[in-house]
Amino acid sequence: MKNIVKPLAVLSTAALLMCSSGCGDTSWSFKTKDDTLSNGTYIYYTYMAYNEASSKVKEEASKEASESSETSKAAESSESSEVDVMTQKVEGKSAEEWIADKAKEECIAQLTMDKLIKEHKVEVDETEIETYTSYYEQYYQYGASFYTDLGISKESYLNATGRYTGLSDQLFNSIYDKGGSKEVPSEDVEKYFKENYIHYFCIPYSLKTTDEDGNQKDIDDKTMDTLKTNFAKYADMLNKGSSTDDIVKQYQKDYDTTEDPSQSDTIIVEDSGMGEEFQKIINGLKEKQATVTSINDTYYLIYKGAIADQVSTLSDDSTKINQRTRVLHKMKDEEFKKYLDDEEAKLKYETNDACLSRYSVKSTVDKIKSQSAS
Repeated sequence: MKNIVKPLAVLSTAALLMCSSGCGDTSWSFKTKDDTLSNGTYIYYTYMAYNEASSKVKEEASKEASESSETSKAAESSESSEVDVMTQKVEGKSAEEWIADKAKEECIAQLTMDKLIKEHKVEVDETEIETYTSYYEQYYQYGASFYTDLGISKESYLNATGRYTGLSDQLFNSIYDKGGSKEVPSEDVEKYFKENYIHYFCIPYSLKTTDEDGNQKDIDDKTMDTLKTNFAKYADMLNKGSSTDDIVKQYQKDYDTTEDPSQSDTIIVEDSGMGEEFQKIINGLKEKQATVTSINDTYYLIYKGAIADQVSTLSDDSTKINQRTRVLHKMKDEEFKKYLDDEEAKLKYETNDACLSRYSVKSTVDKIKSQSAS
């Protein structure tokens, strides 16, 4: 399964059909009876695998430095000299071998996705696919010269990024969404939603201000007193049954503004990326309870709504990426990943050794280094 979803499990070589029939023709890298990947696709995945290997090597070096008895000296040495990734080990393999294996795995994942789209008879929504490719196209255009010099065409890049992501989403929906082969009943989605999600509403207010010279300073005592009084009032209003809309209107009146200062979302707290202290406060609130608190340099009004009031959002189909889709992914992503991993391990494909030899890991990495140095 491609990195865009999650890393692919190690492939069983016994299940692979190896072939060197591509000798002489280096325009393609891997293929099945129905689909063919370009040399540029393999180069792109080699480039991405090199980046991942570089991150792993840096993480390991940082870890070793922090564990060293001469931590500061080791860290200083690490910063002053860039480690040559290609001379290092990555997960027990030489970097070159690890990168080659990773690039190959990603190619097999892409071919597997194309195969499964056909097997499941997914009616591909090309308009939806275009929304994904348009997003990634801006990144290709930004680095077009770099990608072109490496040998990665725009088509190869977009097929490996936006198109794969879009196809993955459409395959997932064809299995688990309404009318799918393993459709998840609405009552199961609703049950999972109620048991795992919370809805929150908050208004943040910075405890810092900027003076005429552009310097930050604490808000003055009068502003602080007014803030505490107002936010205590809002919390009391919410606790007595006022709506969040009422609070926004009251805030706008109190601070003579037309802007909506509030933030709200329906989330799984632990997956939200919120700070630990904010999470602790949210988890400590009962439904339909509000509180005020200060976290670092921000004063907050925080309110936990009733999750039952948000169930209606599960039936909102006005957008492709909706609440039901998000919940389905939380419920079924691991199962979907395993399914893809299993299918990737079974895929029969041909390898063009001539292509992989011509566009070797070393040649691609040398080009990357050359461009980075120029």
